[in-house]
Amino acid sequence: NTVARRIEKYYRKPVDAVIFPPVEIPEQTSFQKEDFALVVSRLSPYKKIDQAILACQKAGIKLKVAGTGSDEGRLKSIASNSVEFLGRISDKQKWELMQRARLFLFPGIDDFGITPVEAIACNTPVIAFNQGGATETVINQKNGILYQPQTVKALAQAIREAIDNHTQFKSNHFRQHAKQFSEQNFISKFKKLINDSLPKI
Repeated sequence: NTVARRIEKYYRKPVDAVIFPPVEIPEQTSFQKEDFALVVSRLSPYKKIDQAILACQKAGIKLKVAGTGSDEGRLKSIASNSVEFLGRISDKQKWELMQRARLFLFPGIDDFGITPVEAIACNTPVIAFNQGGATETVINQKNGILYQPQTVKALAQAIREAIDNHTQFKSNHFRQHAKQFSEQNFISKFKKLINDSLPKI
């Protein structure tokens, strides 16, 4: 819907349908939650990973950062010992980390953002900036927190709120919610859009 509004605004073209990108939903496991927050991302300036690092340090929670990118050197230079850079990880490592993490952080703005949905599918609350695709995938106060403005202070406050009031997150708002973005749902909706658009013969 974020992209649809942009198309309608700049191209002045109507959007026939919004079909969310397909997201893999992992098998449910019994990993215990641990006291760390997680970021899985390209390490590019627009992703705002620096805010996640500084906010976790401010909120007093360990942070694991998975991914590589052009901003890696700068990010390491501002990080304390409570931040662990994991580099490039496998899919298996990603799913395990997402299921073990206490929180998943998404401080940037993306058109959609697949990783927040993956985290929700792992029963991990998402702390996301309240713009872009995250507003369509994170249910505020149900399976995560949408915060604003896009500052270290606001993100740190959201992290502390999520930790201190963790009982607000209900299990029925996680995996079941994530399934609407599944690969199977994507294929079904895409087929329907094509069939509905073809001329009837």
